Amino acid sequence: TDGFYVVEQVHADPDTRDLPIVVLTAKSLTTEDRRRLQGRVEFVAAKGRLDLVQLSARLADLARARGAGASEVPR
Repeated sequence: TDGFYVVEQVHADPDTRDLPIVVLTAKSLTTEDRRRLQGRVEFVAAKGRLDLVQLSARLADLARARGAGASEVPR
C-alpha cells in the first residue's frame, strides 16, 4: 500500500474524510504526484528539507486553524 492509496481511503470514508493529512516523505515527488495530492492533503514535508522546528510550527498552525489548542501539538 502506498501513501496515495491511504489518502484515497481516508477521503472515501465518511468517518475520516475531514481529517487533515500531512505527508512526510523521503521520495522526490513528481509534478503528477503533487497534482494527485493537491487539495487532498494539508501540506507535504520532504525529509531533510524541513527541520523539526519548522515542522512543529506548521503542525501547531494546522491545529490552531482546526480549532485545537496549540498545546495539543508536541513541540
